[in-house]
Amino acid sequence: MIDQLKMTVAALIRRPEDGAIYLQQRRWDCKVLPGAWDVVGGKVEEGESELQALEREIFEETGWQLTRIISELGVDEYDLQGDRWIEKSFLVEVNINEAEQHIELDKYTHARWFLTQEEIQLFLQVNCFLGYGEHIFNIATRALLESRTLSEDIREIAVSNSNLHPLQLAVIGAGGKQAAEFLTHYSREKVIAAVDIDNEARRRTEGMGLQTFSSISEMLEKSKINVEVAYLAVPHERHTELAIQLLSKGISVLKEKPFAVTCREARELFQIASEQSTPVFTTTYRPFRLIGRQLKSSLHLLGQVYAYTYEYSLSIPDRTSGWRSKWTSARGGVMLDMAYHQLDFIVWLLGEQKIESAQIAYCYGETEVEQLEDTSTILTSSISGNSAGRIITNRHAHQKIELLTLYGSQGIAVMSDSILHIFDRQGNLRWEVREPQGGQWAIKTMYQEYLSNRNNPLYWLPHMERHVHIVDCLTEAYATTFSTNTKEQTHV
Repeated sequence: MIDQLKMTVAALIRRPEDGAIYLQQRRWDCKVLPGAWDVVGGKVEEGESELQALEREIFEETGWQLTRIISELGVDEYDLQGDRWIEKSFLVEVNINEAEQHIELDKYTHARWFLTQEEIQLFLQVNCFLGYGEHIFNIATRALLESRTLSEDIREIAVSNSNLHPLQLAVIGAGGKQAAEFLTHYSREKVIAAVDIDNEARRRTEGMGLQTFSSISEMLEKSKINVEVAYLAVPHERHTELAIQLLSKGISVLKEKPFAVTCREARELFQIASEQSTPVFTTTYRPFRLIGRQLKSSLHLLGQVYAYTYEYSLSIPDRTSGWRSKWTSARGGVMLDMAYHQLDFIVWLLGEQKIESAQIAYCYGETEVEQLEDTSTILTSSISGNSAGRIITNRHAHQKIELLTLYGSQGIAVMSDSILHIFDRQGNLRWEVREPQGGQWAIKTMYQEYLSNRNNPLYWLPHMERHVHIVDCLTEAYATTFSTNTKEQTHV
């Protein structure tokens, strides 16, 4: 009998502008479904109606107020901890106020918006790994389909709504490999302009149906389009100059690393972005990998992390060429070009770091002349003083390697670019997660998360602060390797 079952309600919160669905991940030390992705919701208390329970659970778990119930998504029965439950799920809208948002930290580690079914499948596969089945995946997918259908209906009825039009993007440095990869993630209706100083690059992008320009100034002066976001992929020496030019026009910047190449440039960029209320996002995607996020959620399994080693090597048989072969355009070797990614992940994972020491070496005479290191080692310690680590980076290894090992008082985590293993102190494997689809969904998720938060300073200010800190760390690392007055001292 239904009245003998325990009742729960589930709120599938939708974001009106794009139909995305909000889910949150449970803590690994949580008593109920540890580690699982879950919906907002919970038990209907004695004397409560379903609506009252829905309102209460939404407010308790998110800080938001229920504003609209769109539809009932269905009724499901399930067994949990020896009891039989019935759950009613609702597609709802709330007053999404980022300033008031919170999560219940005693139950959840973080939350995110899911815009596609592929994203839901990617992140929620952990539920199946843990033996929880596909219930949350099914209800979230059902909610997303209905939510996206509603968004399409809204677009047809209110096509003039400025919140619903596709962002208009420009690509700066359109002739490079990184720009070509970026273009695979966005349709032509979103990327509408391309800038490159090279005539052949402009011809190629013009053939793709894009408006082409030889400079940002020309794009801003001659174009009738309203560029809202610019993807910046140019030699390191020009990053700050061009980013500031875009920020001055209120254009959000999505750029390849580094955030900047000097402490002075980093602080100038941060100040202008803050004054313009316009973000600069740096595209370091390792924090968006499934295995990376699972590692961060699993840190408590390791106890006190007291040490780490992080090796990242590429297998590039050829000598360095192009703009990366000249200090004037590259402004650094593998520390700036590759170790930036490693340091970013460590800071995101373990907190701010202090540089204790650094060493560099050269594979070829010409890179030594240009002072563009081919290998580097950086020793760090946490600002809190609880851990120390080593970052090793190499451009010319025999094979591509990425391997991070965290040493904790209760366990050890080992993460490559595709798999995460967590062991206890006896060496027993406790947990394994594999990265799906070669990391492409991590990159796409990064872009989507950045763009969806471009009007949310509570998101992008901490992001920029982290990257200012990374530039500070690399500045200090370079300073420790050059004791004489050399070109590298411009990093200081």
